Amino acid sequence: MIDEKELLKVIRDFFVKSRNFNGIQLDNLVYWFYPENVRYKGLHMIIGEPTNVSDLKGALLSLVKNESITIVKDGNSNIKRFPDVSVNKQIAYLDNLPNIYLREEHNEDIFSNKRNHPFLDIGLYPSEKILRKDIPKVKLLEQPKYSRLLQLGYPQLTYRYFQTNVLDRYKDDPIYEVKSYGSEGLISCRNTPDDNSVNLRYGLAYRGENYERHAICVYLRDLHQELPAKHQKYWESFEIDSISEKCAPDYDYYKCSILGEFPEKVSIFEAFLEEQKMINQMTTQVYGKSFFKEDFSNIYMPEFQVPINETSKNYREFIVKLNKIFCDNLNPKFFDGQISTLQKLYDKNGKCIKSERKGTVSMLKEFLEKYFKPRNSKNNIKEDVINVWQKEIIPERAKECHKYQENVCDANIHEKQKNIMRKAYVSVRTIRLILQNHPEVRKLIDNGCIKIPDWLYKGEIRSY
Repeated sequence: MIDEKELLKVIRDFFVKSRNFNGIQLDNLVYWFYPENVRYKGLHMIIGEPTNVSDLKGALLSLVKNESITIVKDGNSNIKRFPDVSVNKQIAYLDNLPNIYLREEHNEDIFSNKRNHPFLDIGLYPSEKILRKDIPKVKLLEQPKYSRLLQLGYPQLTYRYFQTNVLDRYKDDPIYEVKSYGSEGLISCRNTPDDNSVNLRYGLAYRGENYERHAICVYLRDLHQELPAKHQKYWESFEIDSISEKCAPDYDYYKCSILGEFPEKVSIFEAFLEEQKMINQMTTQVYGKSFFKEDFSNIYMPEFQVPINETSKNYREFIVKLNKIFCDNLNPKFFDGQISTLQKLYDKNGKCIKSERKGTVSMLKEFLEKYFKPRNSKNNIKEDVINVWQKEIIPERAKECHKYQENVCDANIHEKQKNIMRKAYVSVRTIRLILQNHPEVRKLIDNGCIKIPDWLYKGEIRSY
């Protein structure tokens, strides 16, 4: 008979002494408790004859039932990635195993070993109850929170949720660089001082009754591995209770980080810049002039990304950047020779005192009204293309430049920015669709000289 206390000690000691909070595989326990049947094949141990392991199974079943150990069987049993399954399901894992163990063949190349033996896919871990009892309380308290949780056997790929302003410390410190890419982001160090070295990936998350507010989510394992103790303490002060706040990760982030799948749709910010790139290709080849002065599609702009913080400052920075990317970026030379680009200024007596260039958005409006006549009279170019710039973005940008505004938190900022961005995208997409109907552009598309990405053509785009 196998002593349950000894078995539990082996499982617990393996976990506590491992480098990455690993569980011991059931296969290794067979070697441990049946040494008389172990044989060597090259450098590898094998069980050379059929071995009845029913007593080992019985001892494990007893430990599972009294919640002293937990069983992991999910394709990678070396670490506990996800929360424990029910005790009944863990018992079923053991019941489905054969009572006779025999592993005669062991591939000499450990890296090509298919590991298809049923005992190889089961990992055994001490329960939190046992670890809290056996690890000295003083030793636990010496560890920062997220390292401590892993020491207690918490699953490594569970999310912890944080307020978005946890990133402010890193955005405002030149030592660090914070980059956001759609549903995920990265904090990295430009220099790497020992006690401040951070290289942390985070994901976009949502909270609130209708998941209307943004949050940050990070895997517990990453918080332990990538944050020094004092940074863990800092992040702890911004942590959100995921149950009371109803937190959930962004689905695209979940798909990328857990399922290893690419997002099905492209960020509206990336799509906006791709539309501009397509417009420039069309006008350069047909008119010999670019529609926009500069291509921003390969430039990282932190202000022109998925909004994270709920502050008026972030919103104003977004408006200024959007105005720069579109209004200030329209090429006045493109309109030369196609419309009158000058406007006359008169004094109070009606005398013309000077002429000056029209604003770029006014030029765009005249150009479209002159050369594009929609078949459906309900289609309003002014509404679809011009109003978002003349009535919303340019006035907002003028406030920022000419009047001091305090930075305040506002839970409605994300919705406000999302609505503005959608209108701005409709505007630039409408321009591209208008130009796409030019006979010369259609020829270039048919001949393959201009290739519109499928995702852009089908509108596989998401706003956050």
